[in-house]
Amino acid sequence: ENQFFSEVKTVTNSISDLKEKEKETLLEVKTMSTTVTELKEKQDSTVSEVKTMTSSVTELKDSIVTDMKTVNTIISELRDKENQFFSEVKTVTNSISDLKEKEKETLLEVKTMSTTVTELKEKQDSTVSEVKTMTS
Repeated sequence: ENQFFSEVKTVTNSISDLKEKEKETLLEVKTMSTTVTELKEKQDSTVSEVKTMTSSVTELKDSIVTDMKTVNTIISELRDKENQFFSEVKTVTNSISDLKEKEKETLLEVKTMSTTVTELKEKQDSTVSEVKTMTS
C-alpha cells in the first residue's frame, strides 16, 4: 500500500511537472506566435518601403533620362548656333576682303582722277595763258 501511494505521489508529481511544462510551452508558443506576427508586420513594412524606394528610383531614373534629353537638345542647339556664328564670321570676313579690294580700286580711281584733274588744271592754265596772249 505504501508503495502504491508512493507511486501515486510520483505520478501526481509527474503530472504536476507536465502541467507546469505545458504552461511554459504554451507561453513559449504564445511568445513565438507574437514574434512571428511582429516579423510578418516588419516584413510587410519592409516590402512596402522597398516598393516605395523602387518607385522613387524609377522616377529619379526617368527624371535623369528626361534631363539628359534636354541637355542633349541644348547642346545640339548650341552647336547649330556655333556653326551659324562661324558661317556669319566667314561671310563678314569675305565682305571685309571685298571691301578692301574695292577700297584699293577706289584709291586707284581717285589717284587717276587726281592726275586727270591736275592735267586739266594745267591745260586750263595753258589755255588761260594763250587766251591772255591772244587777247593782248
